[in-house]
Amino acid sequence: MPRLLCAGLMASLLIPVAALAEAGDGSSKALRAEASALRQAAQVEFDASKAECQKAFRVNYCIEQAVELRVAKVNRARTLEAEATKLELTAKRRAVEAREAEQAEADRQREANRPAEEAAARDAVRAREAAAAESQSRREHDAGAAAQRAREATVARQKGQAADAGRRAENEAAAATRADQAAKDRQAYDERREKYRAKEAERAAEAQAKAEKQARIDARRAAKAAAAAGKPPRAHKKRDEAAPAPAPSNQPGG
Repeated sequence: MPRLLCAGLMASLLIPVAALAEAGDGSSKALRAEASALRQAAQVEFDASKAECQKAFRVNYCIEQAVELRVAKVNRARTLEAEATKLELTAKRRAVEAREAEQAEADRQREANRPAEEAAARDAVRAREAAAAESQSRREHDAGAAAQRAREATVARQKGQAADAGRRAENEAAAATRADQAAKDRQAYDERREKYRAKEAERAAEAQAKAEKQARIDARRAAKAAAAAGKPPRAHKKRDEAAPAPAPSNQPGG
């Protein structure tokens, strides 16, 4: 039995590593998994062989054969691990080469696009400068228009104030004229009233003088008549008391 087992294990060692790689998925993970399985199987088979060798006639020889087979499997596992390492290194190298190729292609493309990008950047700068100039011109125009509106508003306000001042001056002049005319009218009225009162006083004085003169005349006549009749003259009241007072006439303005 140990001889058959050893023969089977030796036959398995004759399988090339490349064939094992082709049998798997060709990746380093598969190789490492297979190497780990080989190590575990080598240990399990070695333990089984040792147990079988205890039944054999030449125990030590059997164990030596089992050890050789275990070492062979371990070595094969190491070979698979080395192959996995080679695959990993190859994959890393290819990845680096791919990145370098991509970087080189990007650099080449960037160099190829540089003139267009620089032209686009210049166009963008010119566009920004044009936009800034237009914005500045618009702000200056708006500021000028605002200043013009402010000046027009100031002129309009000043004109309005001047017109208001003119109207106030005209109103004040008219009021002063009316007040002056009213004062003149009052003065004229007072003068006419004084003249009227003076004339009335003069008329009253003339009427009084006439009444007194008439009373004296009447007294003399009465005295003459009494003397002619041989009778003493009858006492007469003063003419001014008997004479009626002249009727007052209407005064101007009451």
